[in-house]
Amino acid sequence: NNLLTGTLPSSFFQSLSSLRTLQFNSNLIRGTIPTEVGLLRQLQLFEGENNQLSGTIPTEFGQLSKLQILQLNHNTQLRVEKFPNQYLCSTIPYIIIDC
Repeated sequence: NNLLTGTLPSSFFQSLSSLRTLQFNSNLIRGTIPTEVGLLRQLQLFEGENNQLSGTIPTEFGQLSKLQILQLNHNTQLRVEKFPNQYLCSTIPYIIIDC
């Protein structure tokens, strides 16, 4: 809870390919999660609960083979779409999404 505001720009993800942990819980981040999240090949933890995220959860999360935890609960405008072959749910051990 750092009182961060604004959106997640795609350029942010393009420049941090070795990032392992991204936590921005309980802030005022709004907008969509860019598909460039799939570029974070070393990512193990993605926590963005209690924000104002919207749109759909990118299927690119399913490309992140090292991702262990995905928490996006309490983002009322965020939607879960059907993931191809349920790949996302079978590759990420711990998912919390109650959009």
